Amino acid sequence: MEIFLGCGVKIENFDDSENVIYVLKPVIGSQLKHQVNKLDYNFKEKTGPIEIETRFNTKFVYRYNTRDSIVISSAKSEFYLEILKSGTFENTFTLQKMINKSYVSSLNEQSLLFNAVKIRAWTYYKETKESSFWNHSEKTRYYR
Repeated sequence: MEIFLGCGVKIENFDDSENVIYVLKPVIGSQLKHQVNKLDYNFKEKTGPIEIETRFNTKFVYRYNTRDSIVISSAKSEFYLEILKSGTFENTFTLQKMINKSYVSSLNEQSLLFNAVKIRAWTYYKETKESSFWNHSEKTRYYR
């Protein structure tokens, strides 16, 4: 099962001019603090929706692509972290403004601190009464 952590980005005084983009990048840090992209987590960008036809109808789904950096296209945007390992995360991200493919702003760093825990659980059924000609069998569900 994939575990995604959604994170919001809000840029004040957002410049939506034609040649302006904002670039968000994770800062690579210590492996002890789970700060390495593609090793401890995947830095993801949500794309879509993509139309998929199923047997009975059409539905729209999103895809999450792993990136080294993300271009922020609106004043309020999102990125995602797919957690690969459990532990204490102390991640830092930089946001910079670019005009005509040149950085024009200083680095704006923000930290994201959280803990991830891996939980394993399972269930099984055990037959508690056998079936007969007149009765059906009974099963009990157990959890661990």
